[in-house]
Amino acid sequence: MATTRAQAEQSRRALIDAAAAEFRHSGYAGAGVDAIAKRAGLTSGAFYRHFGSKAEVFALVVAEGMAYLAHGIRHTKGATAAGWQRVFTDFYFGPYYREIEAGCALPGLAAEIVRADEGAKEAFSVGIEALARELASDLDALPADVARSRALAALATMAGGVVLARAAGSQELADNIAAAAAHNVLHLLTNRESVTVETRLLDAPERPG
Repeated sequence: MATTRAQAEQSRRALIDAAAAEFRHSGYAGAGVDAIAKRAGLTSGAFYRHFGSKAEVFALVVAEGMAYLAHGIRHTKGATAAGWQRVFTDFYFGPYYREIEAGCALPGLAAEIVRADEGAKEAFSVGIEALARELASDLDALPADVARSRALAALATMAGGVVLARAAGSQELADNIAAAAAHNVLHLLTNRESVTVETRLLDAPERPG
């Protein structure tokens, strides 16, 4: 029986969703095509009918994950009359941060992108720039470079805070880390004072002996 276009699109969507969960669960190196296809309820042959390689679907997963986060920020802005930053950070660093397979791409995939090909890195870079613009747009009272710096710092804190919280050995420590990260992200996104922080590379200390 011939596969209809709708069925083909349904299979493709199932493979992308399965790949997103598998990459978050097993990492890029540990996520094989067979495991992705099995999670989607399909065969490896079906995978290769839609994608040329694991790298191709990984780049797509990265792009979709970053776009999903940007959509979440825009949705929160639109649904909240004022103070969307607190609503967003309360959600981002609430119980949601414990989700791994269905969690945010920012902390879930960033470490894997370092070891991926240029396609994934490009998708991640495009996504970061779009997220930075979205966050900085509400800091329009600040100079553009300061607003962008704040946005990038917030994104870095979001990623790092979730990674550390997930790795913590106790739930109390995990929640403390998440709360501290949420506080700092909220400050970065709401403080309208234009404070320029000088950043510079420090000379590496000489190695002994």
